Amino acid sequence: MPLNSQILLIRHGRPNLAWPRRCRHREFKSWMADYDAAELDPASPPPPKLIEIASGSALFLSSNRPRSYQSALRLARGLPVVQLTELDEVPLPHLPIPMVELPTEVWVMLTRISHVAGYNGRAESIDEARARSRRAAGRLAEYASSNHKVAVVAHGTINWLIGRHLKRQGWRVQRRGATGGYWHWRLFGLANGNGKRPQSV
Repeated sequence: MPLNSQILLIRHGRPNLAWPRRCRHREFKSWMADYDAAELDPASPPPPKLIEIASGSALFLSSNRPRSYQSALRLARGLPVVQLTELDEVPLPHLPIPMVELPTEVWVMLTRISHVAGYNGRAESIDEARARSRRAAGRLAEYASSNHKVAVVAHGTINWLIGRHLKRQGWRVQRRGATGGYWHWRLFGLANGNGKRPQSV
């Protein structure tokens, strides 16, 4: 693999959807479906530093979600964007706790913790998500070996899982944007040029 190969891993911009202050479990499930279908908020442009970092990318990739794809288009500036199912966000399971109204942020936290603990409520399990992220990391490494630098716009949890697998392959974070939040990014490069061979997919 070329020593200058790089993978720019980015979280999408802010979706064009309001967060309800409080809701019940059925309302939260409906809101999550709206969140997945939401487009990018026009008032959420990528930071200038991220535009600068992404400008040297030979290939742009995104998940299939509108907020991710449209964020990638903003960065690609006319270049085509390749969509990969492996980059879709790890879904939050439905947690049917009756007669309880909670802040939306609390529902997100509870469902994510429950998912990591093993509950999936018919959604993709955490083990399946980890396997998918491993496949995604292998594909990104292959793309980087051919294109030297690729920009990947996906989601918070799947990016975190992919980043763990990239580090196991010998990639290291060279630069990063502000921690957390929308448009968060990390630029990975091969540590001393000694990355492992990409996993077959």
